[in-house]
This record gives sequence, structure tokens and C-alpha cells, in this order.
Amino acid sequence: MNLVTSHWSANAAVLAVCLAVVVVHVAGLLGLRGDARRGGAALPDGLIREVIAFYSGLLLAALALLSPLGYFSGRVIWLRGLQDIVLG
Repeated sequence: MNLVTSHWSANAAVLAVCLAVVVVHVAGLLGLRGDARRGGAALPDGLIREVIAFYSGLLLAALALLSPLGYFSGRVIWLRGLQDIVLG
């Protein structure tokens, strides 16, 4: 196995937090849709772009923690700096 495929992590804490964030976000989106159906405020313009940006950021954060970048960041200092920049 090479270095890229052999050091992926399945950290349960990271996966649980990501799942909880997705559940809360989807519940909020469903609430927005319900309000729009009842004649409340209309859905904001650009909502699709915001949802795509949110989930892209969540995926990037998960990859920074679960990928080999997360594994090697404890061993190589410049990778730790790169991980901090990605998470920021």
C-alpha cells in the first residue's frame, strides 16, 4: 500500500460531529421550506449557493481531519500548518 491510501482515519468523533451538523442543517432547511409553503417569508435568493458552500466547507474540514493530512500533521510541522490553514 502506498502512503496516500494507507493512512485514512475513521475517527468516530469527527464523523459523529459531521453527521450532527448535517442533521441540524437539513432540519433548518426543512423549516425554511415549511415557512415558505405557509406563506411566510420567501426562500432567500442564492440559497442553493450557500448550501453548496456550506457542505463543501464541511467536506473540506472532514478531509483535513480524516485524510493522510490529519495523520501526518502530528509528525511533520509544515503539514500541521497546512492543516490549520485548511481548517481555518
